[in-house]
Amino acid sequence: MLDGKFGVRVGKFLPFSVYDYFSLNNPKASFNDFSFSLTPAIAWATWGMGITAYLKPTKQTYINFGIHDTNAGPQRGIETFFKERECFTVVDAGYNSRFSFGNGNIHAMLWHTDAREKAGTPSGRGVTIAGEQQIGFILPFLSYAYQDGQAAALEHFVSGGLGFKEVFGRANDLIGIGVGWGQPANKDLFITNQKSVEAFYRVHLSKELSVTTGITYIKDPPLNLTEDEVTVFSIRGRFEM
Repeated sequence: MLDGKFGVRVGKFLPFSVYDYFSLNNPKASFNDFSFSLTPAIAWATWGMGITAYLKPTKQTYINFGIHDTNAGPQRGIETFFKERECFTVVDAGYNSRFSFGNGNIHAMLWHTDAREKAGTPSGRGVTIAGEQQIGFILPFLSYAYQDGQAAALEHFVSGGLGFKEVFGRANDLIGIGVGWGQPANKDLFITNQKSVEAFYRVHLSKELSVTTGITYIKDPPLNLTEDEVTVFSIRGRFEM
């Protein structure tokens, strides 16, 4: 509406597909680990009923508002949104830069999640500040997230890295390298800070077919007390017309 300056979306969808924008967080085609594709210091609601609205005061600025059902799921209906009324609410404001050497984004996001009585999870709230700026074929990015409470796995989380576009002169090929550090929300003496590294290489074999190989290393994962370190190798294929 209003020539694209205002819009509303209502239905079942994933909140993290709308807020906390980052151009390399698509697990189908770029970073795969939650450290980079899904900020682990945010207590995201899952796939469920939500209402989001956006406002664009100028061509390069935006504000997103949203409220989402925290008791939903891919195979559940929308009744819990109206009956239980335990929600994830968010405000996300940002600026999209446009320069001759590349585009970028910087944004700040505030969120709150209600305590879930049946699930036994606490309430929480937090803030995320993040940005990226393409410089030629290089895309640096940096993000910081803080959570007040224990609704999400981490209390503090910092991540950053580089994306390299047009690898070997191929327009759609991409290399990404990211590092992350997180302090768990659980202050148990046996739980230490998490460190993570991920690297991937996406090759387009044709216009329709891409293959992404990657490796992820996690040191001291807070949700796995039996392992000091975890290494995951991955290969993903994507075909789209």
